[in-house]
Amino acid sequence: MTTTGCSIGNEAGSAYLVDGGSVSDASVQHDSSVFTQENVTTTPTDVETASFNRAQITFAVRHALIAKALAAKGIVITDAELAAAQAQVTAPGADPNLPLQVGLPKAKEADVLHDAVALDALVKALPAAGAPVSDVAVTAEGVPAASRAEAVSLRSHFIADPGSMDAAVAAVGPTNGVPKKVYRLLQTPAAGTAGLYQPSTGAVVIVPGSSGYLVLRTSGRSVISTNLTPAAFSSLAGLSSLFNVGALLLAPYQGAAGISVNPRYGLWDPASLQVVPGNDGL
Repeated sequence: MTTTGCSIGNEAGSAYLVDGGSVSDASVQHDSSVFTQENVTTTPTDVETASFNRAQITFAVRHALIAKALAAKGIVITDAELAAAQAQVTAPGADPNLPLQVGLPKAKEADVLHDAVALDALVKALPAAGAPVSDVAVTAEGVPAASRAEAVSLRSHFIADPGSMDAAVAAVGPTNGVPKKVYRLLQTPAAGTAGLYQPSTGAVVIVPGSSGYLVLRTSGRSVISTNLTPAAFSSLAGLSSLFNVGALLLAPYQGAAGISVNPRYGLWDPASLQVVPGNDGL
């Protein structure tokens, strides 16, 4: 986790710290509960609830970092810009539930809209050559799992007994397994949610696959300095992609924000700027 100053441990009460302020467990769990009531028709599993909680914290921390970035760049989001964006999302054919795209309850629509407009403004303020960011390339291989529950069980087993993962990969073979492949943060930003790009090489993570899930172990990691240009954003599809790639523009501000996440919820990944699963695999 990335921290400056104080941090929080695995105690009840505080979910995370950012900019010197503590946000309670109750606040995060309330938002997750409302999201569940609005969008989930069955009782969520522990795995699903954990992912909902991480989404709430990720958005809130990024929201704070966006405020820092706007202030540093002297950018002010006007009411007129927000009104224009609101008109777009309420137009016929538009997605009626914008917060759902980033895992938030409907009551967060104003915040989601603000941050989408803010990220767009930060992108438009970039020079044509772009801004320097850190892309991450990881090499990973693994095995498939039919369900998330199976993937969590396999991950826990592989972490406890690393040799068993070698055996499992060999047993399924390259045809039925997941052969070594290089994943890039800028090309596959959604995998950042699983913690694929976190600093620790050898991490075992769970990534959604075309059918079921993939349990992957990273065997190599490199950081590539590159420039993120306005043109790179023109090909992004969906709000979550804008938030995940746009988050890289916020990296210069995370060190001073004193980000600390209660390990009950996961770990703060400074590469993809989001909360990722901890050792429990949830």
